[in-house]
Amino acid sequence: MREIAIIGEDEAKEILAGVPLEDRLRGYYICNEYIVILRVQRFLNNPKTLVDLIVNLKKQHNQKIYLPFLANPYNIATLHLIGVDVFDFSSAKYHAKLGKKYTVGGITEAKDKKENIYEENLNFLRKTVEDLKEFKRKGLLREFAERTSDSWARVLLRYADIFHHNFYEIFYPVRAPQSGFKIYADYIESLYRPDVVRFRKRIAERYLKPRCAKYLILLPCSAKKPYEKSKTHRRINKYLSSLKNAGIFHRVVVTSPLGLVPMELQYTYPAAHYDLPVIGYWFREEIDIIVEMLERFTRGYAGTFAYGEDLEFLKNYFDLEHFTDIRDMVSHLKEIEKEEDFVDKKTKKLCDFESISSFQFGKIIWEGNAEVKGKSLFVEGENYLNFSTETGMLILTEKSAEYLAKERIYTVTMEDFDLTGDLFAAGVLDASDDIRIGDEVAIVDSSENLRAWGTAKMNYLDMRRSNRGLAVAVRHRVKRNSKHN
Repeated sequence: MREIAIIGEDEAKEILAGVPLEDRLRGYYICNEYIVILRVQRFLNNPKTLVDLIVNLKKQHNQKIYLPFLANPYNIATLHLIGVDVFDFSSAKYHAKLGKKYTVGGITEAKDKKENIYEENLNFLRKTVEDLKEFKRKGLLREFAERTSDSWARVLLRYADIFHHNFYEIFYPVRAPQSGFKIYADYIESLYRPDVVRFRKRIAERYLKPRCAKYLILLPCSAKKPYEKSKTHRRINKYLSSLKNAGIFHRVVVTSPLGLVPMELQYTYPAAHYDLPVIGYWFREEIDIIVEMLERFTRGYAGTFAYGEDLEFLKNYFDLEHFTDIRDMVSHLKEIEKEEDFVDKKTKKLCDFESISSFQFGKIIWEGNAEVKGKSLFVEGENYLNFSTETGMLILTEKSAEYLAKERIYTVTMEDFDLTGDLFAAGVLDASDDIRIGDEVAIVDSSENLRAWGTAKMNYLDMRRSNRGLAVAVRHRVKRNSKHN
């Protein structure tokens, strides 16, 4: 995990004193462990260029990025979120000289004598950094940035989200950082969070709808997650459970900021981990996202049905049947199911596993005769994958780890040594580009023999670049007398 660092005034002067003229003209200076961004005043009127520079530097170099002067309590969290590692507190002195004071309401004109303002500003900024560290430890850095950003910092954040999604998404986990974690989608910026956009992109580009599903049922969101535990969806399920051929109907929740959440993915991140203030109104940006997703998603279904007053707006965009009474909808569906081939529960469960696999790994990761028993998938009679309601993810066994290694997806290559515990970054040779924090991964040696499998604690980029830190929390290792050794 990247740590935020604050350097003192003397150290800052020493670093900046030796900058060659050509580096000043270029706009940044590489010195040992730091990349120092220079001529920072140019970013005040054009914050987008700062984001572009940070992304380019991060892609090319592995040093910490130091941004002098600009950090204050209302942008430091956002600056750290987009990639700045090192700051100084010179802004506290600068604003004090101007007679400006840091307050919870922003920068204001101070009534005190100017010589007293500096210490107050400095203490306020230090407290902000301590709060930042605490929020980051809880996995809430993004939320802290959204709540403390001024207008300049919000431009940074939104520009980074929209124009550099493919880069910043790498650093967002695919499972909740800790128990009870929530994304508070209180701001329009939440629509463009890299982990939220990644969810929508995977629905559009990876996800395969259950092959047994013939009809699409669109359902409203609920305050409680996962949906099936909410009062709203318990009532819905009470009526839908009376369907005798439920396997032909695919239930999908329409929601913001995620757009569409198939019910078999309701336990995944961030589908089970967001909180949205419901006001009974869809913003234009939310509608555009949902409509765009549905235009792709509805293809291949013989019919689409929507339930709930919140989804009535969909009639303006799609040829679907809308119901405000769940009993009326179920009565209609009962007439439809009589004409369709029966899908038994085992087939329905297998179809759900296939869809989850496509979302999580980008493909169905097994071949041969498969069957679901409880929360486990068996292929040719052997335990192959296990489903976790805690994470909504499929958990690897040796056989599925072998498949990932063979396909070179979600695979970490380690140096050739005796792995007796977890795998640390110092022992990593390579990692496939698809790995994010929280992913299920296989570990192979330089000869591509499976050595272990577990949960990624770094993304692939940090695994390749770092020499310290936990790369993979190993769950199981291949026994030494195995055919793989």
